[in-house]
Amino acid sequence: MVSSAPAVELCMLLYRTLENENIDALKQNHGNFDARMELSASAKSDLQWWVDNIQQSEKKISPPNPDIVITTNASKQGWGAVRDHHTTGGRWSPAEAEKHLNELELQAVFFASCSLCDNVRNKHIRILSDHTTTVCYINNMGGSISRACNIIVKIWQFALERCNFLSSAHLPGKQNMLADRESSMFNDQTERILHQDIFQKLSLLWGPFKIDLFASRLNKQVCTYVSRKPDPGATAVDAFSIIWDRKPFYAFPPFSPIHRCLQKITADKAEGVIIVPMWPTQTHYPGLMSMLIQWPRLLPRKENPLRLPHSQKSHPLWTKMQLMACLVSGIALRQKEFRKNQEKLCCSHGENLPGTSVAYISKKWTTFCVKGTLIHMTSVNNVLKFLTLLYESGLGHSSINTAHSALSSLNCGSTCLVGNHPLICLFMRGVYSSRPTQSHYTIVWDVKVVLDYFRQWKDNEELSLNELSLKTTTLVALASAQRVQSLHKLDLDCMTQENDRIAFKFDVLKQSRPSVKSPIMELCAYP
Repeated sequence: MVSSAPAVELCMLLYRTLENENIDALKQNHGNFDARMELSASAKSDLQWWVDNIQQSEKKISPPNPDIVITTNASKQGWGAVRDHHTTGGRWSPAEAEKHLNELELQAVFFASCSLCDNVRNKHIRILSDHTTTVCYINNMGGSISRACNIIVKIWQFALERCNFLSSAHLPGKQNMLADRESSMFNDQTERILHQDIFQKLSLLWGPFKIDLFASRLNKQVCTYVSRKPDPGATAVDAFSIIWDRKPFYAFPPFSPIHRCLQKITADKAEGVIIVPMWPTQTHYPGLMSMLIQWPRLLPRKENPLRLPHSQKSHPLWTKMQLMACLVSGIALRQKEFRKNQEKLCCSHGENLPGTSVAYISKKWTTFCVKGTLIHMTSVNNVLKFLTLLYESGLGHSSINTAHSALSSLNCGSTCLVGNHPLICLFMRGVYSSRPTQSHYTIVWDVKVVLDYFRQWKDNEELSLNELSLKTTTLVALASAQRVQSLHKLDLDCMTQENDRIAFKFDVLKQSRPSVKSPIMELCAYP
């Protein structure tokens, strides 16, 4: 076989397995050439090739000039490659990073071939590398010294399947700067992966997904994926260059093109899951909410949902934001069907929400959901967990009942609302039994102390504006027994003055009710 190398193009590639197994057998038999050896399936396959192709095999005396030139480089952090003006690269996985640099350099060649020459046919491809072992292994179609470098077989098989021929030449390191930069400079802000357990829950809930639109070979969640730049194994490059309507998609895009993603979903009438930050103040947020066809799911922050795929460490952004999974559709009928079954807002567009305890409880409820697990926002189980959290924090029945009332109109996913669910009603009865409502005003203090203090002050004409304001506010509070919010709403435009009294009319207070006359506060003259 070796003697036929000058006439058989693939001789060195197809006898290498036999040579390595022969060396291993001689070592096991202490150099006895008469001992028997058993051939592997790979070696038998190579022998069969020789039987079938030896008669028609040939080899060019001088290979033609290369049609395509690719430069490659590898470091202990990652790999890089350049073809013409196209560059690509990426990090190694934790297991790959442990390999010897010789193997990593050949792995970089394989990734470069898959990324930059997948659609190339019948061409001579020249690989330029600053690593001499790589050059030798490509030109000699392998070697017998470093068995770990037998990935060269995959490199040549990939080329031969496309009728391509490979050759390699050495490139000085100082001339390999572009590939070297791709193998050592990375943007970890965009390389992120959702925790596998969370993705599996999403798949069971809304999947299975057919394609991952924003991924790489390290952070892909679906076997079929689209990468940002040329990537080994990617179905396509640049998600915005393909049509999204054919398959249910999973998308975890960078944050800057979220608005562009929503436009693409609408244009292609696509449907799938998109992972985005919960940023209500962003311009894309109203459009995102209008495209929902299921309630969004908040991703659990305490379980560290974001990881770096090359190290499995926590992503630097996971503590700074709340992520949510949204099932969206670009089909208007699907959007309208979902919105039709939702509760209506209790105030007009643009109207400020009242600064009451209900608004405060709503904020606490949202905060609780953010810190929880992967949940539907209004599940009975999590309402009970939320109320239990308030109970364990020391609140009494009155405060917990306020939270219960604020959530009572929400649909808990069953046949009744949160306020009427038997388990929640039973919980509230238990809270009342253990912590019954008590009067807020259990202590009486003597106002004479305050009045005696004011008597020590100068006359009103000599007081500063600040002192006069404090004195007036305190005397009005004592004389009217009004709440702080009522004092805050005192306005001269709403004041009427008579001979023996001053009256203030309020618009809306915390205690205001529909069809009830607005309250009036009167301050009568001192007799």
